[in-house]
Amino acid sequence: MFEDKYHLSPRDEKLLFGKNLVSMIYLAGKYENLSTTLLQTKAIVENLTVDGVKPEDVQTVLNLKAAYQFAMRLHNVAEIDTETIKQVNLIVQGAGEPDAGQIRTKSVVVGLTNEDYVPPIPVESNVIQTVNAILHSETSVTDKAITLMLTLSRLQVFTDGNKRTAIVVANALMYQANVGLLAVPEKKMHWYLSQLAKYYKTGRIQVIKQWLYDHAVFGINES
Repeated sequence: MFEDKYHLSPRDEKLLFGKNLVSMIYLAGKYENLSTTLLQTKAIVENLTVDGVKPEDVQTVLNLKAAYQFAMRLHNVAEIDTETIKQVNLIVQGAGEPDAGQIRTKSVVVGLTNEDYVPPIPVESNVIQTVNAILHSETSVTDKAITLMLTLSRLQVFTDGNKRTAIVVANALMYQANVGLLAVPEKKMHWYLSQLAKYYKTGRIQVIKQWLYDHAVFGINES
C-alpha cells in the first residue's frame, strides 16, 4: 500500500492544479503523439491562434482542457464512479465521435513494440464492479488513483482515448481529496509507455505502480 505523499489545503490543491494545467494537458496529449510544443499547447489553452498546428491536435488539446476543467468541478461531487469516467471519455474523445463515452462493444487492437495486444471486449457490469472495488478499497487515495489509471488503461474500456481518460480521472480523484496530482514526466514518457506495454501483456502491476508513485506524483512541500 502506498500512503498519500501530500495533504494539501483545498486552496493549495487548486493553486497546484491551475499552475500545472497546461503541462498536464501537454503530457496527456503525448499518449497520442501530440505534436504541439508546450508553448503551443499553452497558446491553444489560452484560446490563441497558433500557426502550423494540425486541427486535430488543436482539438485534442481543447478536449483535454475541457476534461480537466470537468475534473476540477468534481471537487464537490460525493463520489466518482463509472458514470463519471464515461463522462470524462465523452469529453476527451469529443461528443462528435460515435462511441465517445460508451463502454466499448467491439474489438480493438493495441499496437505494442513487439506484438499487438487485443484486450477482451469489456462487460459494463464487470467494469462497474472493478471500478467500485478499487475506489472502495482500504487504501490511500493516491494508491486508488494510480491503480485506477493503470486498470482503465489496460482494460481499454473505450474505443479511443483510454490513457487520456485514465489520467484525467486519476487526477480528479486526487484533486477531490487534496493529495497532490499525477503526471508522467516528459523525459520518462518513453520508459513509462514501454512498461505500460509490459503491464498490458502480463497484468503485473506492482513495478509500474511503484514507479508512478516514486516519479509521477507531485504536490507542494511544506516549508
